[in-house]
Amino acid sequence: MNEVYDDIIYELEKQYKFKLPTQMVLLILIMVVMFIGLEYAPFSMEIKITSYIIILSLVFPVIVNVKTKWQSAIAFGLWGTASILLIVWTIDLVEFGNPGAIGLYIAFLEIILIEFLHHIGIEIITKDKKGYILDVVLTLIFFVSISLFLYQISWSWIIYAGVPLSVIFAYAILPERKV
Repeated sequence: MNEVYDDIIYELEKQYKFKLPTQMVLLILIMVVMFIGLEYAPFSMEIKITSYIIILSLVFPVIVNVKTKWQSAIAFGLWGTASILLIVWTIDLVEFGNPGAIGLYIAFLEIILIEFLHHIGIEIITKDKKGYILDVVLTLIFFVSISLFLYQISWSWIIYAGVPLSVIFAYAILPERKV
């Protein structure tokens, strides 16, 4: 039943996709427009390059809509590059004297990077024992980092806000189907 459903969805989606050469031309046009736009933007070269890679990694999986190993590898590589750039960019901006700010940055980055991974369509958290263990580990990291931030208010905020936010986070990244 599930295979028939997947085949039907694939056939419906196929009618609304451009052919691969059209997708590539569209991607190249978007890349050129981004380059020209960032060329005249009043930012440093570091910010321009980082912005270009992050925008490209967001646009690529939407424009190039072909499910192949190469498309997945390129999208995953762009995700990794954009993730490293976001982490380095954030480390440059963090005040290391404030543990609450560091906890909030870690929680924010974790949410952004996981949702960014969902955007590129790679199911990294599978619905098996390893997937659930990864879900628990990521949720614990989120809980500890959000608790660092909420500890500055009071312990009760960790219970009233930190625990529910962590449960919502765990549910959001919980694997939905078997890959």
